Amino acid sequence: MRRWVHDFLRERLEHRAGILPPVEKITLKELMDEVMATTWDTNFLELMQNRLYMGRLRYGSKKTGGARYNYTKSVAEKIRLYEETGNTELLVDIANYCMLEFRFGRHPNRHFSATDDAHHCEKLD
Repeated sequence: MRRWVHDFLRERLEHRAGILPPVEKITLKELMDEVMATTWDTNFLELMQNRLYMGRLRYGSKKTGGARYNYTKSVAEKIRLYEETGNTELLVDIANYCMLEFRFGRHPNRHFSATDDAHHCEKLD
């Protein structure tokens, strides 16, 4: 889940108001630096970008209104393949399909609505 600056600020205000229990003191810059050092992966983003360049050469420009695709169906299939093979190339494809769905998706109720109590990944340890 992507955290926006306004989420960070709102959480801090809720802690200060006593709505949420106290948390460790960390500045936004410290938070951002930690995430960049421990979680963010620029190599992954570079691989995504390279795949989009190849997709442009193979399938044409999005600005010309070319073919439409079912990105969500492709995501589901790539997840199945990744779980079967462990090939991380599939994760790059999944990320790109998710981004393309975000930008060009055809879901009739497509919208962005930030939620605080959304489902989270299962913790394994």
